[in-house]
Amino acid sequence: MSITRFAFRIIVVLGAAIAGNYVGDQMRARATGEKGHQFQVTHKAGEDTVVALNPNLTNVGPAVLAGLVLQPHVIWAFLGGVLASGLLGEKYEKKAGEWVKQNMPARGQPATEWIKKKLPIRGE
Repeated sequence: MSITRFAFRIIVVLGAAIAGNYVGDQMRARATGEKGHQFQVTHKAGEDTVVALNPNLTNVGPAVLAGLVLQPHVIWAFLGGVLASGLLGEKYEKKAGEWVKQNMPARGQPATEWIKKKLPIRGE
């Protein structure tokens, strides 16, 4: 398999997973009455407008994995995104965000001080 073909497959599977994630989130939002996840962030700075995609990585990851492993790749990536986002929502994304905030060094504290606190030094 050539590198370009492999890269193209990854891009297509990622796009299908994100689309499935969006569809699943919309289905869950309609069924439960909750507000859906905001997938698109738009920022306007002067004359320039920046649009960013903001999918739930905890839902897209399993969908991409399913899409890369199972055939037909695009269909499994899309279905994986629909199922992950429809069933899980933002539950694991919020838990992962809290975990990262807990384990990151405090602002203003040098990383070396944080590492010294977290890792025991041998011989002491």
